[in-house]
Formats: sequence, structure tokens, C-alpha cells
Amino acid sequence: MIAYWQLPRGFLQWLKELNDAGVINSAAAIGTLLAVFVALLPMISNWWRRPRLRLEIPPNSFSKSSEGPVEGMGFSSTYVGSGGSKPYEKLFCAAALMIRNVGRSAATGTRVVITDFYELTENGGIEPLDIPQKRLPGGGDLPAGLVSRLLLLERIRINAVDSGFIFGHPLAVAVHASDIGPLRVGFTPSNPDLRNFGHYILRIVTSASNVRAKTHFMMAGLHDNDLIKL
Repeated sequence: MIAYWQLPRGFLQWLKELNDAGVINSAAAIGTLLAVFVALLPMISNWWRRPRLRLEIPPNSFSKSSEGPVEGMGFSSTYVGSGGSKPYEKLFCAAALMIRNVGRSAATGTRVVITDFYELTENGGIEPLDIPQKRLPGGGDLPAGLVSRLLLLERIRINAVDSGFIFGHPLAVAVHASDIGPLRVGFTPSNPDLRNFGHYILRIVTSASNVRAKTHFMMAGLHDNDLIKL
């Protein structure tokens, strides 16, 4: 048995008028756009909730101590000697950076690496330095809205023995003293990244397993008893 419905003549005429006016084509286009939007909605949601990393300089980035115990971020000291503890002049300097997740989901495996070092010369030029890349200690997983403080550099001077500037690695020092002979000081790491004072530019890259790498440039002024303009 075959059945059919006969549409009223007026209704067909109304559809024809809508088609001639382009309303039906417009409705079809809008429907297609809505279908595409619904299909892309998960991708849009993931983009909106993505983690985003921002490198910052905390207000107390630089710290310096010239008296009392030599302590700092990750710093340890060992005193060895038979003559007992002896007073000695000491200077400790350290600087820190901070990475903040300003996104809406956790960043996994965050990394902050100094990839390039440049020196500003007296005549205004920029000279690249042959220093290996330095990954700053810290990072790891970083939930949304939280920050992680990272050691940028340390420097220790005991009497006339200077460790120089060490990037991305906590310093340890061993002081050997006895009743005879001069004071002996050993640093770990033993080879400084920078020993000369001056102004430098650091190229720093932040990234994570689920965050695209981003490049930052930072100027650091390294001086005898201070570190300014990070």
C-alpha cells in the first residue's frame, strides 16, 4: 500500500518565496556553521583551558649576605680542620627567577633553560659567549595558578677566594683550616660560568610537555658586591 500526503498549494508557494529570497540557503549555511562549531567545541575548550607559562622576576630576586653563616638557596658548607673554627670574611650572592602558570590547567614537566649568553661590550656591541646551556633546577609539574621559584645563579667569596658566578646549580663550599698554613677553600662546581663583572644578556626558554616553548631575553648586571637589573 502506498500512501502520500499532498501539500497545500499555499505552503509550496510560501517555500518558493523563501527560497527565492535566499532564506533557505542562509538557514542551510547557518546549520552547517553550527555543526562545524559543535565539532570544534572540544578543541576550543582545550585551547581555552590550556596551561600558559610566564617567566617573572620576584621582588626579592636578589639576596646578599656578608656576615653570619653562609647560607642560601640549596647552599651547603663543610668546615674541616684541627684548629677549630676560625673567622673569615665571606660574601654570598644569589638570584632567583619565578615561573607562573597563568593558564587553566596543569603544566606537566616544566623546564627553564638558559640557552645563550651574550656580553655587552664597552663599545655597545653584543658578543656571544661559549657557555653550555644551563637548565635551572626546579620546575616539574605546575598546577594552574601556582608558581615555582628557580635558582638563577649563586656566587660565594671567602677571603680572597671567589667562586665566580654559577648559573643553574647550587654551590657547595668546603673550608679547610688548621693552626699552620693558610685557609684553603674549595667550591663545587669548581669552574665558574662567568668570572668577569659587567652586563650580560641571557636567552631563556620556558616550556613543558604540554606547553609550546617560549623565548625570553633578560639583562643581568653582575658587579663586585651586588647584582642589579635582572
